[in-house]
Amino acid sequence: MTTQAKSSEKGYQNQLWWASFLPVALLTGLLCQSVPMALLTAAPVSAAASSSQAKQQVSQVVLNYMTGGTGGRSNARIRKMVIVSPYALVSWNQGDTGGQALLSNKSGTWKIMTFGGGSLGESGLKAFGVPPQLAQKLWSSYTQSKH
Repeated sequence: MTTQAKSSEKGYQNQLWWASFLPVALLTGLLCQSVPMALLTAAPVSAAASSSQAKQQVSQVVLNYMTGGTGGRSNARIRKMVIVSPYALVSWNQGDTGGQALLSNKSGTWKIMTFGGGSLGESGLKAFGVPPQLAQKLWSSYTQSKH
């Protein structure tokens, strides 16, 4: 076997490993009610970043998490997003599965605090460390938002 063929075969084996690992990793995260994950982040944002920039960055973090960081969008969708600085609450769906993600922005970087199926509710936000007044405001804004 030539060196190029060996290299190609090894690359194919790596692709097979990732192809079998990613669905299991995603399914595990989706089946858990709330799995703390802070693996993917957006580029730092200045304090003066516009609301649309913040929403774009939050979307990027959530979609990257849902697609395993591959950049592929498949059927991953953001349904609803509310930002009450420094927190964001996002509803997502991927095919027939859906849930919410809670993100925080510390030092200009959005990070996933939790990502899972179902709804967090105001008490869930507090359980993940959102201060009571901000949790109430975030949840109220979320429930009143159309999308």
